[in-house]
Amino acid sequence: MFLLNILFITIFFTKNYCFVNYSNYSLFNILLKNENDYKIYKDLDKKFKDNEIDYWFRGKNPGQLITIFASSKVSLKLKNYLEIKKYNFNMTTKNWNKLFSLNKFRKKRFLRTGSDFQTNILYSYNEIINILKSLVKKYRYFLSMHMYGETYENNLMYYVRIGYSNDKKKPLVVVDGGIHAREWISHASTLVILKYLIDNINKYKEVLKKIDVIIFPVLNPDGYIYSREADRMWRGNRNLKHNKLCGVDLNRNYPFKWKNDDSHCLIYPGRHGLSEFESLYHSLFLNKNEKNIKSYISFHSFGRFILFPWTYTKKKNAKDYNDMIKLGKKMANKIKQYNNASYQVGSASKMLYKAYGTSLDYIKSLGIKYTYVIELSPPYNDQKNGFIVEDSDITTIGNEALIAFNETLFQVYSEL
Repeated sequence: MFLLNILFITIFFTKNYCFVNYSNYSLFNILLKNENDYKIYKDLDKKFKDNEIDYWFRGKNPGQLITIFASSKVSLKLKNYLEIKKYNFNMTTKNWNKLFSLNKFRKKRFLRTGSDFQTNILYSYNEIINILKSLVKKYRYFLSMHMYGETYENNLMYYVRIGYSNDKKKPLVVVDGGIHAREWISHASTLVILKYLIDNINKYKEVLKKIDVIIFPVLNPDGYIYSREADRMWRGNRNLKHNKLCGVDLNRNYPFKWKNDDSHCLIYPGRHGLSEFESLYHSLFLNKNEKNIKSYISFHSFGRFILFPWTYTKKKNAKDYNDMIKLGKKMANKIKQYNNASYQVGSASKMLYKAYGTSLDYIKSLGIKYTYVIELSPPYNDQKNGFIVEDSDITTIGNEALIAFNETLFQVYSEL
């Protein structure tokens, strides 16, 4: 969902794409001191073109940060504005290409067996699919792989199902990652969950006789491939017909409370709800299984938030509000015990901001009880790397996702 300002960036050509050069870009962290500072959003909308600044985090409460990523030319203008308005901010300018190439340039690792993939690697889309295929061959008695559609660029989309017996009426616990292309840790976290289930299958055997786990590791394959091969900060899908610089934000393309009244490139919602192949095929799975799905977690990055509906309004609570907040706090407490990471829990619109056409609200509208978005580490006030996760941190963050998943799975099991 990052809009490329072609006037201000240099590009390098790779085999299939133009590689975006992020040298001399700046990262701004702006402190919101009080409610009067909220006017900054309207000011920036007026002062800058929609494609000139990339919000990494949109703080809404006093004490929170607004984090903005911008090119060298835009940064000078933004810095002058912030100084004139006397905002409290810091600015980091450097060649970001080295940081953005982390996780990408590494020695090839070959899978000897189905389960020996590592959890400290951010795998490419093709590697993820090959991992899944290899795992299914080895563990076919409790693991299956299903193709559920094709993307705009004709990449196949898959989910895996973990459980015993072929009873299609079993309750389902579902997780996904990668609806936003640049949030690579969300893809990796689903693989951490999958590997843990496989390596500890005896621990879950009784649960998986009564519940099936569904994992969508990559909801936005085209965007993820492009993020790895061309533009590390790309967010949307790759349908550029009506929004050439950003594509469609799939997490604004679901038909519940969908709106097209926001012209921002990075969160362009598409021509209509479910206009995109990726969200359409995902919704078909949801609609087909809505009576069986008991919980759904969508992993995102970054911020350390455990969020539940509604996203579209602050004025009313979603059904099961008390149960969702209770379970969310259990997740946060268990993560805190694990590595002292502090996750905040609450409804998405109140904790962050209102948004329309989100998968979170759509899934809740289908009547699914435990419905969450989890914004994984690092915390929202991380002032260094944001979406970029060091290899040494991948497994730790993935384990945070695993803890949240486990709390949800056993909560659903306890209610059967």
